[in-house]
Amino acid sequence: MKFLWMAVLLVSFVGVTGCVYDAAYCRYSGDSGTGYDEKHFDDGSWGVEFVGGYPDFCKEAAYYHAAELTWEKGYRYFKVLQKADVSRNVETSGPHTTASGGQVAGSSVYVPMYLYKIRMVKTSGAGTVDAYHVLNTHKYPRKEEPYTVDERNGDKSPSGK
Repeated sequence: MKFLWMAVLLVSFVGVTGCVYDAAYCRYSGDSGTGYDEKHFDDGSWGVEFVGGYPDFCKEAAYYHAAELTWEKGYRYFKVLQKADVSRNVETSGPHTTASGGQVAGSSVYVPMYLYKIRMVKTSGAGTVDAYHVLNTHKYPRKEEPYTVDERNGDKSPSGK
C-alpha cells in the first residue's frame, strides 16, 4: 500500500531531523519530522500512518491513532483492511545539521513508517476492533498510564458510539 502523501512526509522528515528514533506521539509536523497523520479515501476508508521512532513504537502509535480517530469521528469500532510496514532507508543530500547541532554530509537514514487502512463501523462484528477498549487499555505511546476515553471526555459515557 503506497500513499503519495507519505512520500511528501518522508522527504520533509529526512530534511529536518537528524535522529529518527526520538519520536513522540503527536500529529505529524515538519518541524519534528515525526508523528501521525490520516487521510480519508473516496471509498469511505481511512489511511492512518505514523512516521519515526523505533519500529515497534511506530506500529503501536499508528494502531493507537486508528482507535483515536475512530472515536473522534463518532464510531466505536473499526476494521483493519490493510496494514503495512513501509519503513525504508532514504538517502539524504548533505551537508545538513543534525538534531545535536553537528554537520553531516549526505547519508542514509532508516525511517520507520507504519500504515493502517481502516473502515469505521457502528457495530461490533467479526474482525472489528473496539476503539474504546484500545484507548482505555493500551498505553499511550510514551506515557506510563493508558490515555483513557474518560480522560479525554471527562465523564461522558461511550454509549451510543
